[in-house]
Amino acid sequence: MGIKRKIEENDIESEKKTKKDEVFPIETFVKNLKDPESSFLALSEFNEHVRQLSSQEKLGELIENILLSLKSNLDDVLPLITEEKRKTSENTTLYRFLTTLMEYFSTKNYSTLSELIMKRFLSITSSIHTIYFMLSSHSTASHLKVTLRFLLSMVQQNEYYARSIFSLIDFKRPCWKSLLKRRDIRDSEDVRYWVIKFFFSPLVYQHIDTIRNLIKEHDIFHEIFYGLVNDSRNTVEFILDEIRTNIIMVPGVTKTDKIHLFDDRNLKSLIRLYNWTGQQKQKDLVRTKKKKEKLEESLDLEDEEMEVEDNNDRDEVRRIVHTFMMIILNSRNYGINFFDTNFGTTTKNSNPIILKVITNLSNHFLTDEYASNLIVTCLTTCPDLLQPFFKLISHEYISIRSKNLSGTLEFLCEVIQQQKPLNSWLEIFQTTSDSIKLTDILINLTLPMEIMNKFDQVILKNSDSTIQLISMKFLSMILERVKEALNILTNVSLACEKISALEAYQQAILRYIPKPDHFCDSLNLLKTTDSTTSDLHHSVSQYINLLKLYSSSCFMSMSAMNINLDILLTNSILNLLSFFKEILLKNDMNDNLIENYFQCIRNILNYRESIDDAVWARHVRNRYFNK
Repeated sequence: MGIKRKIEENDIESEKKTKKDEVFPIETFVKNLKDPESSFLALSEFNEHVRQLSSQEKLGELIENILLSLKSNLDDVLPLITEEKRKTSENTTLYRFLTTLMEYFSTKNYSTLSELIMKRFLSITSSIHTIYFMLSSHSTASHLKVTLRFLLSMVQQNEYYARSIFSLIDFKRPCWKSLLKRRDIRDSEDVRYWVIKFFFSPLVYQHIDTIRNLIKEHDIFHEIFYGLVNDSRNTVEFILDEIRTNIIMVPGVTKTDKIHLFDDRNLKSLIRLYNWTGQQKQKDLVRTKKKKEKLEESLDLEDEEMEVEDNNDRDEVRRIVHTFMMIILNSRNYGINFFDTNFGTTTKNSNPIILKVITNLSNHFLTDEYASNLIVTCLTTCPDLLQPFFKLISHEYISIRSKNLSGTLEFLCEVIQQQKPLNSWLEIFQTTSDSIKLTDILINLTLPMEIMNKFDQVILKNSDSTIQLISMKFLSMILERVKEALNILTNVSLACEKISALEAYQQAILRYIPKPDHFCDSLNLLKTTDSTTSDLHHSVSQYINLLKLYSSSCFMSMSAMNINLDILLTNSILNLLSFFKEILLKNDMNDNLIENYFQCIRNILNYRESIDDAVWARHVRNRYFNK
């Protein structure tokens, strides 16, 4: 038979107007608590009084006095935790009261008292069913938050009880996903926030089995990550900080564990945070959609207001998610990246998830500095992804119709510039016994094949002098990488057949690196450049530096093995030198450029002896007498 209650908590909330910090009648409270007819009245009065307290000190003093009156035991409280079915409001009253006690016990380390409540709760088989009843869709936001906070207070007692509570929870129940959709933009700690806080609560103990069990709750994490873009800045920061501190950086959590957590779906949700516009803006969009006839006008007005109001929050959220993504994708110790000793030369992709991320971000590298930085860093961390990414860029952005070819080339220059020196992996190269494999590795690390296949037709023949200048900068960087590779193949002790590797790599150079004579036509653009502009000095500097590389020992020694190549290089260099001489005589150039000019000539003279004099003489005669 049920116990008749004299009053319910909801009635108390509307009728009682307790003055702030009014003295609480402890004797009356204890007396009513012991009486089954008035026990819930006592709890309601206590809960209402606690709401009015101005400080935690006042609350602590109140609880200590009540414990003193109860003779430091909970014999009059524990009977309230029973198998009996109660109304939602009664359960809410009890949970609110117990939460207040448990949170205080946790701060004071009153483990004996908290254990009494925990043991009582766990001993009642219907306790968890009552919890699910309270978490059902018919419950109000206030009742849901009280229930979730009560669960959280029990988890916070210690690791043992945290695991005990979570062993009872079935996150496959549909109620959890619906709770994660319960939002209130007027409340910074809405239902969704408390669900997430409870779900993450056992992570603080950093127990590996607990972490792995939570990671297996894919649907919950999908819902959490998917909703981030509409969460407040504080909620976003809380979620990412919890995951970073209590999952990612916990020793014992493997890369495989993290890959299970950061699947394609969750990473896409994280990428959406780069376009986070704020919780308030989401509300405005929902509201304005109800007035379709005024939608466009309303959005424009809200954009103007939010641009000022939330700009700092937006910048901070973007910064937070970028820092988080940099750890996930690039940290050697805490990220999901794997180092591929084959550098992408096999059919197996060691970092397919990261490739998908940078593919999704590739549409934004020209407009978003964070997206650009993340892509560049990922390609530095995972050089095995260079060729797939170059293929993507070549297909999407390198064409005659490209709207921002110069921006794309600048971005590619940044990618190449941030690559690690080849000597970083010297030990791998030295121990590679297969010459073909070593050649393939060096090609992957130094020659952006898909880009270079279009270099002649799309870039060198472009009439834009800005693109010409950037293309020289890009090619200079490529050639520096090529020189590194040639130095390894010629001067470093290797386990493979050096001659075979060198010849194969030289063939790759001839295939992918544009010949110097291809630049002769494009150089004519410089002649039309106004000599008074500052760009002229920079342009000539870039071209001479490029020429210096072409006439350096590594390339001239290559030409010595091939008469046709030598003649081609020599012709091209002489044409270029003739052009530079003309420019240098007409313009006031610095001494460094002039020195580079003469260095190119010295390089040619040093290596010309490698060609038969008769061949050389016949070649020069044909060249000049035909003019």
